[in-house]
Amino acid sequence: MSKNLVVLGAGGLARQIVGVVEDLKDINLLGLLGEPDEHSRENDTPVLGGDGVLKGLDTDYVLGVSNVLVRRKLDEFATELGKEPGIVLHPSTRVEKRVAIGPGGVFMPGVNLQECASVGRHVPASGGSSCPT
Repeated sequence: MSKNLVVLGAGGLARQIVGVVEDLKDINLLGLLGEPDEHSRENDTPVLGGDGVLKGLDTDYVLGVSNVLVRRKLDEFATELGKEPGIVLHPSTRVEKRVAIGPGGVFMPGVNLQECASVGRHVPASGGSSCPT
């Protein structure tokens, strides 16, 4: 069964996350929430509106903004609404034994999570990244 997911944000990182989700069969991407930039409307991913739309959706979320302070505020906002962070794990991500992945993790193509790694809440990782033990 597919899980619903929204990306909080509508800029560059959010669009990268959309690309990863397109390669996954078990996630139903509802769209992006946030202020779109000039490129956000160039693809088929719907921009559902501002962050307040999250309240009425039956969905998990991931953070699609780079700014650490904004990420923290969005996470607090979504948590207060009772929403759960999802995990986006590209099929090419290598996950070795005894890896702990925190809620909200986003792993782009080519990530290597080494044995016994522990990845925190809402950590984004891009190709070539590895998490030390």
